Amino acid sequence: MESDTAQRVHDLVMATAHNSPQTTASGLSANRDAELLLDIDLSILGSPAERFEQYDQDVRKEHVAATGARYEAARAQVLQGFLDRPKIFQGEPSAALLEAQARINPNAALSRLAQ
Repeated sequence: MESDTAQRVHDLVMATAHNSPQTTASGLSANRDAELLLDIDLSILGSPAERFEQYDQDVRKEHVAATGARYEAARAQVLQGFLDRPKIFQGEPSAALLEAQARINPNAALSRLAQ
């Protein structure tokens, strides 16, 4: 693999962490490949409520070692981080189809965490 291609693939994969400057509108997401990859990665947020709730339960199972309060604080921070964005999805097709539900699901998960 050519070094430019390898770097591009690396940058795209690292962007899915959703916590780097590369995932902002001025970074990688200005590129259509990155927009699509990031939107696919976040598409679970815009899934039907029942599917998202199952996903949320699966995430908890993956982090079984985290104590209740520690997990809840970290999970709430992640969910709130998505809600604090002006737009969760970068591409217009994804935003049109998924943005509204992608704001409902994390809010519901935050409510469950607060109980």
